[in-house]
Amino acid sequence: MRFVLGFSLLLSLQGKPADDVEKARDALSKALTALDRFGMDRASATLVKLNDDRVPDLLIAAFRAGLLQIAALEKERLKVQKEMEKAEVTRDKDGKILKGDSNRWEILRREHDLWAAKIDLLNGALPRIVSQIGKLTTMKSIVVALNNTPEWYPRACCAEALGRIDQPEAVAALIARASREIEPGVRVAIADALAPRVPANEDVRKALLPWLEGGNWASRMAAAQALTKSRDKRLIPALIRMLQGASTRMKYEIRTSRSSSSGASASAGRAGRAVGVKESS
Repeated sequence: MRFVLGFSLLLSLQGKPADDVEKARDALSKALTALDRFGMDRASATLVKLNDDRVPDLLIAAFRAGLLQIAALEKERLKVQKEMEKAEVTRDKDGKILKGDSNRWEILRREHDLWAAKIDLLNGALPRIVSQIGKLTTMKSIVVALNNTPEWYPRACCAEALGRIDQPEAVAALIARASREIEPGVRVAIADALAPRVPANEDVRKALLPWLEGGNWASRMAAAQALTKSRDKRLIPALIRMLQGASTRMKYEIRTSRSSSSGASASAGRAGRAVGVKESS
């Protein structure tokens, strides 16, 4: 018994066996094909537990396979929809059927709903699968995925994962990506991931500060909310510039963020009044 426990410990130190990862990968692929939501969750959870360097790529590959599957299902749905249009009943003013077949239309409607339900299932499952990247700690493979994945949502999941890894290399990777990331959703994830490091890391503040000046309002707000954690009065001029060109919603959220910044609250209040923003929400 002691030998078995010792051997298990040795395996855990050396890394998980490759066949375990491959089995989980195959189980996930099978569940995707079968539209088995619980099977997808089980296989994804197994991959996360294994925490192997290959897991980020496997989860992203499953995400892409699911997108292709959705495209194929959507094609079938549209075919049925066209047939429904042909079978739709048209009546004259007296209620007499001029063309169409109500029975066939009803059969087609049920078939259409089945295709739509399959698409809805995958639309819900795919983000859940790839979001499991956020639970991994295989930093090197996550950084590679962050920089090389064309789809924005997996990149956002990679940014979330790096934000949870308490290592300087993870922070450096996020800062490096921030300088060239243009997708709003990923920018929000990067800002949220870097937010806890803002007070103690000048490089983080420098990376996020340019985002206040342009881009999607959501990424600008995420940067503002992260930067206010620094309690730095030098942030006030940048917030003033944001307020001057902001929508009503952005003004409210900037005001909310502003309240968490420093002993600069009095100056911030003056900045808000200077552009006509009420202090009560």
